[in-house]
Amino acid sequence: MPIHLSHEAVLGGLAALGFFWAFWYKWRFTIWPMLHPNEVKELPYYVPYLGHAYSFLTNLGGLFEYGKRTFSSAQTYLLTVAGEKMYIMSHPPNVHQVLNRLSRDEHDHDKNYHLLMRRFGISEAAITMLSQKPTVSFVQANPNLEPNPQLKTMGDMAHILVRKQLNPGPAYDAFEAVFLDNIDKAMSFDELPPEALLSSLENTKTASLLELVRWTFGRATVDAFFGPALLRVAPDFVHNYNTFDDNIWTFLYKLPTLGGNGNKSIKKLRTAVVAYLGLPEAERDGASWMVKTVITEMTARGMGVHDIAGWLIIIHWGMTSNPWRLVAWMAVHLAHDASLREAVREELAPILAIPGLTNVQLQATVSTEAKHLVSLYNESLRFYNDAISVRELTRDVQSATGETLRKGNMVMLIHRHLLMDEQVWGPDAKTFQPARFLGKEGEALLRNKNFTPYGGGPALCPGRFMSKSGALMFAAWLVSRFNLEIAQGKNKNGKGMPRVDLQTKNGTGVGIMGVKDGDDCVVVLSKRG
Repeated sequence: MPIHLSHEAVLGGLAALGFFWAFWYKWRFTIWPMLHPNEVKELPYYVPYLGHAYSFLTNLGGLFEYGKRTFSSAQTYLLTVAGEKMYIMSHPPNVHQVLNRLSRDEHDHDKNYHLLMRRFGISEAAITMLSQKPTVSFVQANPNLEPNPQLKTMGDMAHILVRKQLNPGPAYDAFEAVFLDNIDKAMSFDELPPEALLSSLENTKTASLLELVRWTFGRATVDAFFGPALLRVAPDFVHNYNTFDDNIWTFLYKLPTLGGNGNKSIKKLRTAVVAYLGLPEAERDGASWMVKTVITEMTARGMGVHDIAGWLIIIHWGMTSNPWRLVAWMAVHLAHDASLREAVREELAPILAIPGLTNVQLQATVSTEAKHLVSLYNESLRFYNDAISVRELTRDVQSATGETLRKGNMVMLIHRHLLMDEQVWGPDAKTFQPARFLGKEGEALLRNKNFTPYGGGPALCPGRFMSKSGALMFAAWLVSRFNLEIAQGKNKNGKGMPRVDLQTKNGTGVGIMGVKDGDDCVVVLSKRG
């Protein structure tokens, strides 16, 4: 029998619901904090359990700004997202303590790595294997593996391999040479990536500057990391990676997308790398030291090709996602700022005239002599960076300012607040100033503890050398080889600068922020005499 509720009953129920909600809200955000004055205060929200989930997934930058307005900039606060508790921390002393001084028994970032590995299709068995220490007999029976006298887990060894590949040394030098040679080739008039071109005439080419950067870096990174064999077996790898990168936020947060592009593209990437791993070793010519070593190390521990493929894709993603966005912003500013462009050209002219330099030697000279270009690079890092470092607390700890942080909660370090602090960067902190890092004052800013674009401590990004090398040389070749003119009627934002996308999906919380959907910087390129 259907139940019919009277109008009065409905109103009574709503009134009771409203009363309980008001009581919950008052208790949660007023009474409880008064009874526990030493606990970190929580950012108020209206829907129990869900908390700030919607803003977290759609406008992370705006959510952090709301938190900054609600609490003092020196105050850590608690954020609730779908039942998860996260400490949001942006005060420099607290951030530096977490980055540099929390011992491993106080925080756990392995959990985040494990979640990431699962998203990239690595099996539970492989994750367990990566977390196990090898036996002495295993190390002795496999002398061809990397030295491991401390019997570190494969997970820990993997981080060591990444640093050895991407920090200066023989492995990085070989990688950098191939990487820069690829960018050099792509930045010649007749070799520009066709995917970036809108039209092509004998003396001019109209191109999307963003796509020019993206495809140039995409192919250069694949060739330097995997060698040419991967693109032979999977010519559409870069296209599939770009589709994946466009949907990275939905992939990481397991959200549905139109057509499921994020999940479809990662499957295609995995299929491609599995096919690559199936090639005879002699046919994987040009593979980087790390790819060869990872295959050897993980195969010796019994990991299958699908798990090895997933791990290699994670590393490739880490090497690719942020550098191209950073360089895209540098290129956009060079295209829009004629005085900056000429200042960089003037510095580059005598450097590029030096005979006999390899691209690696040329980059080393550019990085020390092209002051305006290096300042542009550092300001782009500062201004467009929205990276977050995450740790999970394994026991109660005190922050540098005496706040009690409870075990089981996540700590999120907001680097952007450090990079936009007017007390450090001045009243124009929220304005892009390409000359900010020039001179002695600029050099002092580079040493300031607030300048943390690559994180810090043990988690300092190992890809910073590759990123700077590629960024400086792409920009150098762009302005020295081409005349640039903003194309008439081709840009959604007129002749104005592309706008920053402040939504979660396009870089906020991941690293370098992307360009707002639909915006571009379409330029007409012609050879310089």
